[in-house]
Amino acid sequence: MGEEDERREERSRSGRRDATRQMRRDAPVIEGKATEVSSPPIETAETPAFDSSKSHLDVPPTVVDEVITPPVTGESEPSTRADEFLTGGGSDPTAEFDRPAETMASDTTSIGGLGEPSLGEQGRPLVPALATVAFLVLLAAVIYLLYQVSNDRSQVADLQSRLAGLEARPSSDMTEISQRISTLESAQAQAHETLGSLSKRVDGFESTPFGTSAQLDKVEAQTGELKSAVAGVQSALAALPKPETDRIDAQIGKIDVHLGEVDQRVSALQNTVSAIPRVDLGPLTSKVDALESRLKPVEAEVNSSKSPQRVAERQAAPMAVTAQAIVAAIETGQAFPQEFKALQVLGADPSKLAPLQTVAASGAPGLQDLQAELAGLRDRIVAKGASPPTGSYLDRIMSGASQLVQVRPLGSIAGDTPSAIVARMSDDIGHDDLSMALAELQKLPETSRTVANGLADRIRLRLEAENAAKAIAANAIGAMAPRG
Repeated sequence: MGEEDERREERSRSGRRDATRQMRRDAPVIEGKATEVSSPPIETAETPAFDSSKSHLDVPPTVVDEVITPPVTGESEPSTRADEFLTGGGSDPTAEFDRPAETMASDTTSIGGLGEPSLGEQGRPLVPALATVAFLVLLAAVIYLLYQVSNDRSQVADLQSRLAGLEARPSSDMTEISQRISTLESAQAQAHETLGSLSKRVDGFESTPFGTSAQLDKVEAQTGELKSAVAGVQSALAALPKPETDRIDAQIGKIDVHLGEVDQRVSALQNTVSAIPRVDLGPLTSKVDALESRLKPVEAEVNSSKSPQRVAERQAAPMAVTAQAIVAAIETGQAFPQEFKALQVLGADPSKLAPLQTVAASGAPGLQDLQAELAGLRDRIVAKGASPPTGSYLDRIMSGASQLVQVRPLGSIAGDTPSAIVARMSDDIGHDDLSMALAELQKLPETSRTVANGLADRIRLRLEAENAAKAIAANAIGAMAPRG
């Protein structure tokens, strides 16, 4: 179905809805006013006299002034279409009653086709008959409209339910819309103000001249100066000397000649090389291969010697010799700076080199020096460790007398007295047992031990240096041992 058919169908449905709404109006009332119709006397010899006794329409003319109201059934009302149908398309329904009798008589035909004379000829009033016909037509229109209403009651009920739903729907909140309208109005007012200010500025620009005459004169003067400067530059360029192209062309010609000579020499060399007879390199290649096969074991041995293990083995012997030399220097109390540097180069353990670095420049204390220092401290150590005299007066005299004559024991003497401990320390130092001498020193009383603190530090210094040198030598000797 095309769009035109759809529009026609929509108009048809709209017409039916309009008819439904019009049916709710009041029933139309048709009022008719009858007038007396008198027929003029007919005087003719040819027309026979009409026998009034034989006609049922022979009634005296009467005046009819009544209201014909058709009965209304139901609640529906006639539509505009019914009104138009009853009124003859918008014409006055009483026009037929106001027409002259002559016209009505001419239009009236015989009833039932019986060939009776017309109303105009008989002068009969037609108002009752026309009223009856109008009533019947009106009744038929009402019945048609009632039929249409009965078919559209379902649509009316639907429309009523939808109308009730719309009435029950709460009114929407117009606050947000009002705010948006206010915002738009304020923005519009602001835009009007901005346009007004811009218009004023444009008017000011149009009314103001572009520049004063002084400014225009200044611009013209600067333009003249620029033109003068451009003319000077152009004249300077014209006065420049032209390049000596002849000399350059001559040099290019010489270069071309030299290039030709070089090409000739290269061609001659190529010819010479081509003329040299080829040499058979097979025997030479065989000899080179033999040399390479002989060099491979040597290269493998050299590479293996560069491994960390082989490097340590090669350095073990000189490191052991150097460490033994340092041990001998420590025993004699001599310095050993060169030997210490050699150990550093050979890669000795840094933790073992730290004790040696302290005594490398000055030398470690010798055993004789340590014994002499202990002998000088013996009397003070013994005196600090002696207990005060007790007992009778005679005992104190004997104790004082014993101090006048001192007896120094030698060798390993048993006992815990300071003199016995000092004797054992001296014997341990003489036998190079410094660790035992330090152990005996710890047995002295606190007062005596404070006197020998300096001696104990020097003993430890020598002992640590000697032990470090001996450990380096032992490790080097162990690295030289064959690994199976």
